[in-house]
This record gives sequence, structure tokens and C-alpha cells, in this order.
Amino acid sequence: IEARTVLTTDDIASAPRDQRQKRRGVAGNVFIFKATGAAADMMMPLDEVERVARRANERTFTMGVALSSCSLPQT
Repeated sequence: IEARTVLTTDDIASAPRDQRQKRRGVAGNVFIFKATGAAADMMMPLDEVERVARRANERTFTMGVALSSCSLPQT
């Protein structure tokens, strides 16, 4: 089965604009996955599905905020 990997990089708070490849993917994943899933559901070729995923990622920007710091389960 041929597969592709597209890393999501929508969190604008995790790295500056010129280092987008270092950003993490957070809430914007939902929109990127929806667009990519729709392309796959339309039976587009894998190259086109990947293009849709990359294009959606390039146009998705999010920023996570919280009212207090988190507590990780292992601590």
C-alpha cells in the first residue's frame, strides 16, 4: 500500500515564520485532515491527495491558549 506523510505545522506560537517546519500541529489538524479525507473520498490520485494536504497545511494557522499551565500525567 503506497502511503505519504505530511506533517502539520499550524501552531504559530511554537516557532517563527521562517522556521515553520519546526512548528507543531494542534487544533488545525482537524481542518487539514478533513480536506485531505475529502480528497481521498473523491478518489483523487495519491499525489493530488498529498497536494491537498500540503496546501491546507500551508493555509492553516492556530494558536493554543490556556487559563493555567497543564499538569502532565507522569508528574
